Amino acid sequence: MKRPLQNTLAAVAADALSRLLGFAATAYIARTLGTSGFGLVSIGFAVLGYAALVASPGLQIMGTREVARTEDPPRDLVNNLTSLRVVLALGSVGLTALVTLPVFGLTPSWLMVILFAATALPLALSLDWFFQGAGRIVPVSVAKVLSYCVYVLLLIVLVSSPEDALWTPIAFWVGNAASALLLFLLFQKTVGGARWSGNLKRWKSLLTESIPLGASIVLTQTITNIPVLIAGALLSLQETGLFSASMKLLFFMLMIDRVFNTLFFPAISRYRQLEESQFNTLAAVGLKLMLTLTIPLAVLGVTFAPAITAIVYGSAFGESVSPLRWLFLYFILTTANTVLMSVLYADKRDKEVLKVLAWGTATLILFCILFSLLWRAEGTAIGLSIGEGLVTVLLLWKARTTVTFGPTRVLLPILISGAAMTATVALVNAASPILSGLLGLGIFVLGVILFGGMRAEDIRFLKQRFV
Repeated sequence: MKRPLQNTLAAVAADALSRLLGFAATAYIARTLGTSGFGLVSIGFAVLGYAALVASPGLQIMGTREVARTEDPPRDLVNNLTSLRVVLALGSVGLTALVTLPVFGLTPSWLMVILFAATALPLALSLDWFFQGAGRIVPVSVAKVLSYCVYVLLLIVLVSSPEDALWTPIAFWVGNAASALLLFLLFQKTVGGARWSGNLKRWKSLLTESIPLGASIVLTQTITNIPVLIAGALLSLQETGLFSASMKLLFFMLMIDRVFNTLFFPAISRYRQLEESQFNTLAAVGLKLMLTLTIPLAVLGVTFAPAITAIVYGSAFGESVSPLRWLFLYFILTTANTVLMSVLYADKRDKEVLKVLAWGTATLILFCILFSLLWRAEGTAIGLSIGEGLVTVLLLWKARTTVTFGPTRVLLPILISGAAMTATVALVNAASPILSGLLGLGIFVLGVILFGGMRAEDIRFLKQRFV
């Protein structure tokens, strides 16, 4: 089997399985801990997101990009980058403990937050970025599945009531540690040379280069995590749990985004270095593919949101349907932004991405606070979608100087097809939701074909590079 096909299948299978396992873990935690406990766990994961960012301020993306641009394994980069990330992770955990102590006090809630933040250490040791940049997605996929398997197994064994909540971050830590260990052993066996390196001059160079990337990632994570924290500050724990439950459902669907980025970013970085025409073509086709996949999924998600919520969480989370429906707009926007940001990162326009994310984050925080006060959990979802929408508009404006995303050639045909699907589902849904979904999906596919949203040459181009 060719490596591109191996990579594609491994990425799809691993992310699907890990998302399913993560989804099962989320449902299990929600049902076991209840809305308040689930809200606290959600806050812990949000804090971990920031702790992990402090431990790797853009270093992971920079490392992936550099590995993708070189032929020989850069052992010096691996040694120095990993050593630096470990030191930053240790500092990150300590900083998290100090910052959160005045908020939570010496309580079990504070301890849970610290335990979640401690997962930054095994994440810092992980060499998934190296294997991704080298185009070896199979090891990354196996490690990801291993992490979630260990996590879910430990949850089932250790967490059986709200009193067992503290075991949740411990289970997550052990799962990530197992994943990091597997990749480290594989690196030692196939490449060799992984060791500690305390080259302070090299560390300074790496940090200096990664600062714009790191700041961009902080803002990206802020866009994802700050709504949960805002909900936690302004709303009750129950309302925070309802909003978090809808976000977790959306994160499962973002499997598409994760798989796409795993394959797309190294490829677009490589083409930027070697082939200008291929770079432009891959960027345009990548955006069309992402919209073709996400728009119909979002329409179907809005239609079946009540049923999905009831099946996964039960009747106690029925009020999470409204925020979930708004979050499907965020789903479309954030996946499109993955393509646009990858294009700009491959072109080393890191500072421009940073400026865009700064404006988007400021808008998001403003509207999340305002709308949360007005419309509670649903308002938080609306504010998140507005902030992400501004990011999309600004990224398109920036990317136009690198790639031609012609609205009539790339965007309009797919958007028209999506509008036709939405109208069809709205008209037929009252009579038969299932029929409306199938009919709407058929109309979307027909529209994409007739209007040229995805052409035969686009499919051939993707097949040659990823199959």
